[in-house]
Order: sequence, then C-alpha cells, then structure tokens
Amino acid sequence: MKSNIKNLNSMIIGAISIFLIIIGLAISSNQNKPTEKVEQHSTDISNKQFIKKIAPLAKEDQKNYKISASITIAQAALESN
Repeated sequence: MKSNIKNLNSMIIGAISIFLIIIGLAISSNQNKPTEKVEQHSTDISNKQFIKKIAPLAKEDQKNYKISASITIAQAALESN
C-alpha cells in the first residue's frame, strides 16, 4: 500500500515537473521572438492628404471585399489618430 502511494506521489511530482518545464520553455521562446516592426508615418499630413493617399487602396478593397471605401478610410483614420 505504501509503495503505491509513493509511486503515485512520484508520478504527480513528475507530471508537475514536466508541466512546469513546458510552461518555462513556452515563456522563454516567446521572449526570444523578434518584435514586429511598426511602420512610422509623418504626423504632418493633412486630412485631405491622408484621404488622397489611402483612397486608392480603399477603393481596391471595396472591389475585392464589398466594404465601402468610406468605411475603410474612416477606420484607417481612427486607427492612425
């Protein structure tokens, strides 16, 4: 009976150890990933310049995805401040 309890305790400790090793590896592998580069844009652009620059892309998306170009432009303006 005592050997069964010792075996069970050993199995539980082993499972917890393996779990902690896997978690540690997952955390360390995420820390080693290169950070994604974010494209920087000039803040000296007017609203008209912004719309003129993004309108062709928005129109193309409208053709491909059936989403109004004005919606795409508005969302882009929101996300870029």
